[in-house]
Amino acid sequence: MKIQVENATPQIQAQIDANFLESQASNAKLIAQYRTTPTWATFDDKSNSVELPDVASLDKSDATHVLKGLQYLMEIGRLDGKTLIARNAGQSTDSPLLYQDWLQARIGVDAHA
Repeated sequence: MKIQVENATPQIQAQIDANFLESQASNAKLIAQYRTTPTWATFDDKSNSVELPDVASLDKSDATHVLKGLQYLMEIGRLDGKTLIARNAGQSTDSPLLYQDWLQARIGVDAHA
């Protein structure tokens, strides 16, 4: 994609192109940062832990969002070596797989079917 400005001098067009590329790179960096440090999880570097939202407090839409994010964090290894703090009503776990099962149950997906 390129921004074309009618009657722009070559120097102006080059500056527009450079600004556009810089903007795209900045946007990609922000997206990558958001994906690895989501707002729904609390990362504590001092205690090397990650606190996840209580599944019981999530509606179906939020649980779907958290599930997709959790799966992404697991895929890229962002949770490796971290202590997981996860809850579902009165239950707690440090297992990302059990937490994933809880999220799927909240959404209405039978993970064992």
